[in-house]
Amino acid sequence: MGAGPRFRVLGPLEIADAVVRGPKQRTLVAVLLLRDGPMSTDELLAALWGDAPPDTAVGQLHTRMWRLRRSLGDVVVTHAGGYELAVGRDDLDATLFADGARRGRELLDTGRFGEAAAVLTGALALWRGPALPDLDGPALAAPLAELRERRLAALHDLGEAGLAQGRHHELVPELRAQVQEHPVREELRAQLMLALYRSGRQAEALEVYREGRRLLVDELGIEPGPTLHGLHERMLAGDVGLEHGALTVRPDAAPVVAQLPADLADFTGRGATVVEVAGHLTGPARPAPRVVAVSGPAGTGKTSLAVRVAHLVAPNYPHGQLFVDLRGVAEPLDPAFVLARFLRALGEDPRTLPDDLDERAALYRDRTAALRLLVVLDNAEGEAQLRPLLPAGPQCAVLVTSRRRLAALAG
Repeated sequence: MGAGPRFRVLGPLEIADAVVRGPKQRTLVAVLLLRDGPMSTDELLAALWGDAPPDTAVGQLHTRMWRLRRSLGDVVVTHAGGYELAVGRDDLDATLFADGARRGRELLDTGRFGEAAAVLTGALALWRGPALPDLDGPALAAPLAELRERRLAALHDLGEAGLAQGRHHELVPELRAQVQEHPVREELRAQLMLALYRSGRQAEALEVYREGRRLLVDELGIEPGPTLHGLHERMLAGDVGLEHGALTVRPDAAPVVAQLPADLADFTGRGATVVEVAGHLTGPARPAPRVVAVSGPAGTGKTSLAVRVAHLVAPNYPHGQLFVDLRGVAEPLDPAFVLARFLRALGEDPRTLPDDLDERAALYRDRTAALRLLVVLDNAEGEAQLRPLLPAGPQCAVLVTSRRRLAALAG
């Protein structure tokens, strides 16, 4: 491996100068590497055996950690009730990639397109295929999904930098390969369309749109989002603004909100639940918004789960995410107050908002009817508080948490 990172997970798991045999032992290393900090014994047992660990599981775990210490040395650290792989940032390719992707995005935002492209290219070069393709399990599902999303975001940023530099000719084959690999990612398809259009290949650009629309309609039952549709309309109109710069085609009528709390860096466990909830929020189109409710007692991690899932599925909702803590049974927020907050976030003039709850709810439904929006309603009191806050758009989704079961909530 030479001078590269000692621990590599962006591809098959590789550990320099150490031998780690067996799928459970390799899974153990992977979950510890992808966790920034210690993991408890219970978390590690769940990672290795799920909900049904054998009676000897604790002893087996201690033995496995002893073997890891023999192989990996002092990086294996024992804590009270758990373990950690104390890996430096320069020792793990996933953290090097995250640093590079973040730095590339910062350079892109400040207009330093050449530097951004160089940094992003270096970050993406750390990938050697899908992350940990030889391992699976609920404990790995969420962190691997996050890594995949970060890679796609970096690919998008690299395309933006290239388009801004005028390198549309050389970008075409790269973007075509990305669209083939991720055919329903509209942001990548839009970049390919723009690269073709600027290369004098307008007919091919329009065909890329038609292919994407057929795919979205036939397989998902949805129309293209505002970015892809807006770009298509501008191409048909011969908009001269498409000739230069990065891809900026969001319509003025499509407000973008981003109200989610920060994701939790130390979120762990509940991998199967994360995958299940995310699947419901990104599944086939329905005639009404998708609604998923997560219920359970106080302190069971409902909000952390909802925030993690919301960040994972956010790219599917290009108009953004609304979030509110409804304050549960203690001091529940008035739905009229919440609607005023939501409508202001969606661009409504606060001076013209109606006072009546029903009128505010009707205006909210009207403003969300054509949007692809994710609404996270945390800590709900019950169905009566929630019903006015449900958007109308069939391409919207709602994620609710509550201490109570919400069996009477439609959908």
